[in-house]
Amino acid sequence: MTAPTQDAATDVVLARQPIFDADLRISAFELLYRAVGEEGLPLHPSKATATVLVAALTDVGLERLVGDQRAFINVNREFLLSFRPLPLPADRVVLELVEDQVMDAELMDVLGELVTVGFTLALDNFSYRPELEPLLRLAKIGKLNVQALSPEELAAHVKRLREWDLQIIAEKVETREQLDYCRQLGIDGFQGYFFARPAVMAERPAPTFRLDALAALLEAGDDDFDALEQMISHDAGLCHKLLRLANSAHVAPRSRIRSIRHALTLLGVRTVRRWTMLLMLAGRHGQPHELLVTALVRARLCETLADADPAAESDRAFTAGLFSIADALLHTPLPQLLAGLPFDERLTGALLEHSGPEGAILRAVLAYERGRFPAVASEHDLAAFGHAYYDSVSWATEMVVALR
Repeated sequence: MTAPTQDAATDVVLARQPIFDADLRISAFELLYRAVGEEGLPLHPSKATATVLVAALTDVGLERLVGDQRAFINVNREFLLSFRPLPLPADRVVLELVEDQVMDAELMDVLGELVTVGFTLALDNFSYRPELEPLLRLAKIGKLNVQALSPEELAAHVKRLREWDLQIIAEKVETREQLDYCRQLGIDGFQGYFFARPAVMAERPAPTFRLDALAALLEAGDDDFDALEQMISHDAGLCHKLLRLANSAHVAPRSRIRSIRHALTLLGVRTVRRWTMLLMLAGRHGQPHELLVTALVRARLCETLADADPAAESDRAFTAGLFSIADALLHTPLPQLLAGLPFDERLTGALLEHSGPEGAILRAVLAYERGRFPAVASEHDLAAFGHAYYDSVSWATEMVVALR
C-alpha cells in the first residue's frame, strides 16, 4: 500500500498487526510502516517522516485499512513536534510513543496538548523508571514486550502499571504458553503471532472426517461439477454459507438463487472449491476471527504476486497462502495435515520449506506481514508489493463477511 507525496521518499508501505482483547477479539490494529526511497528500498525507520505517514493515511483512509477498529501508530519525538495540531482523528488513532525518547518540557507539552484534545497515549516497550512517572500520568496504555522480560519481571511490570491504572497490552506474544501466562497476570490485551500458531503441536489425531472431505474436494478437478455439487448438497451448513456468498454484493446476481447448482454456476467451480476449502478449514469453533482474514489475505496476495511471476502458478500460490495457516485453524501440525491431503511435492515444499516459486512468494508474504520490509525489498518492488497487500486486505475484509 503506498501513497504519493512530494518528498524524495515518494512512498510508504504499511502492514497491520492485530491487537486482541482478553476474549481474543480484535480490538485494534498496530500499523507497521516504512518509507521507501527512490531506489525502491526501505529507508531507515527514522526516515519514515510524519509528512510521509500522514500523507499515506490520508490517501488510503483509516476506514479501509482497519475498518471500525482503532489504529495504533508508532510515533517519536520528531513526528510529534512536526505537526501542531496533529491532522489525524483522535477517536481513531492511538499514539504509541516509542521508547528512549528525550523527555523534555517541549515534548511533554505536546503530549499534554494531544491528550487534552482526545488522543490516547500508549507507551511502547515500557520499562519503569522513576523519571517516566510524568508520562504515566498522561498515558492510558502500557505495552510490555514479553520477549524482553522474564516471567518475574513481567509480573512486576504488570503490578507497577496497575498502580497507575493503565490498560496493559502484552506484545510479541508468540506462543500459547506465553498467552496463558499473560492471562494469569490479568493482562488486558495481546499482540503477536500466537494466534497464527497451533495451540497444541504434540502428536494428536488429525480431524479425520473433515480432512477426508477436504481431500475428496481437492482431488475433484475444476471440471468435476457433479462431484462438487453432491459434496456441498450433503452439508447443510456449507450450503447455507455458499448460498449467502452467491447472493452477496460480490457476486450480485440479477435473479435470486434457485438451487445449489444455480449457485455453483454463478460462482464458478474454481471459486466454489476455494471457498469450500476455507470453510472446511475454518469449521472449528473458538478461533480468533483474524485467522480467517489472515488466511484470505495471504491467499489473495500470493495469487496476485504469482500472476506477475512467470515461474509461479497463481492457483497453486493461492492454495499455499490459504493453507499456510491451516495448522492453527485445525490445531494439528502442518506436516501431519499435509500427509492426509493430495498435494503434490511442489505445493508441499512451498508450505513446509518455502521452496519453489510459490514458496518464495509465501516467504515474502509472511515477511511483509511481520513488517520485515527490507527482506521483502531484496526480492520484490516494495511499493508494488504494498499496493498488492492493501488490495488483498480490502478484498479479504469484504469476502469474510460472506462466511458469517
